[in-house]
Amino acid sequence: MKGRLKRFFVSGTNHRCAPLELREKIAFSRHGLARALQKLRETDFLEESLILSTCNRVEIYGVARESGGAAQRQVLEFLRQFHGMESRQLSEHLYFLEGEDAVRHLFRVASGLDSMVIGENEILGQAKEAFRQASNCGTLASFLRPIFERAFKTAKEVKHKTKISEGALSVSSVAVEQARKILGGFQDKNILILGTGEAGELSLKKWADGQTGGAWITGRHADRAAVLARKYGAGVVSFGDWEKYLSRADAIFSSATAPKPLIRSADIRSAMRRRKNRPLFIADLAVPRSADLRVKKIKNVFLCDLEDFQKVCENNLFCRSGEMVRALEIVGGQVRGFVRWVHRREFAPFMRKISEDCDRIIDGELRKAVCRKSPEEFDSLRRILKRVKSKILLERIACFENAEGFGEKPCFPQDARLSLLDPEKVFPK
Repeated sequence: MKGRLKRFFVSGTNHRCAPLELREKIAFSRHGLARALQKLRETDFLEESLILSTCNRVEIYGVARESGGAAQRQVLEFLRQFHGMESRQLSEHLYFLEGEDAVRHLFRVASGLDSMVIGENEILGQAKEAFRQASNCGTLASFLRPIFERAFKTAKEVKHKTKISEGALSVSSVAVEQARKILGGFQDKNILILGTGEAGELSLKKWADGQTGGAWITGRHADRAAVLARKYGAGVVSFGDWEKYLSRADAIFSSATAPKPLIRSADIRSAMRRRKNRPLFIADLAVPRSADLRVKKIKNVFLCDLEDFQKVCENNLFCRSGEMVRALEIVGGQVRGFVRWVHRREFAPFMRKISEDCDRIIDGELRKAVCRKSPEEFDSLRRILKRVKSKILLERIACFENAEGFGEKPCFPQDARLSLLDPEKVFPK
């Protein structure tokens, strides 16, 4: 693991750094993610890699073979080639962090502290899924595995020791609350869920609390739709027939993705005529977006996408600012603990070598003294020399851990290393 902390990096963009138009262009589909991981595995600049692609962020975590700016340029080139974009379109919206800064970023992301909805739990499940996919593709090894496992542990501690997750727990819940406000509640209102993933289920679950209307769910995975329908008391619609329910739905929550918009303006106009222009709320939670932007121009249709929900989330952040401070303190402690663990692992072989050299020197000096000392004096001398060795090693470890530039400079000054290896300096006559 030597030097890997310095070569660990994250490069990507999120809801604060890039508009939705760009995020949907570089998002990875499930099939595309596996293909991208395979390509990263074949590159010569990465030892390990993982891709986290959600509706609000696209990030590549990796361990570069060399530290410095080369990894940043190569990740940019990889994204450009994979998605067929120009470097200029990407470069001004990408961030690049390495070393301890990258560790801190990962721990904050997994804990929901870098999300659009601060404290939401959905990102942790998405990060675990990204970890599983990278593991299946063989792009994880001895650094990314422990750091992501520590990130998951940090997220659990933040959730249990703070109230940061109280309130709005996901973008889906924010969307449902917006629908409730616009429609004047869900009394006798019907909803249509497009997509059977986590966002679709969360929307259905949130709606099911206290509703009296009807709900239908549809998706490409019919079995999954049937499971969710039974769980929340909804009806199942064939993915090829869901347009027929547009005129019956008062709210549509879509997290389904497709190369072209699924919710077309012509279909919505036709549905609104059959609805006699009763208000219709549409929450587009997908990346790329699943609704035609021209839908926004239709009278009495309220189309909200992720950028609209972001504004609501930013207004709600102030209410949990105190919990945010406590959560960041937990993250800071976990980051320091992980960095210390990494450096101790890197430091251990060096310390073992010093300990072995000390034992060799002690044994040599004792062999010289065995003829001149009584058994009692010999045992006393042995104990003294062993204590001297232990104190020297402990002092040097403390010197290493408290040194400025922790992990970036040599473990000890040159004269300190010599004092451990030179018997004349360790055991003066």
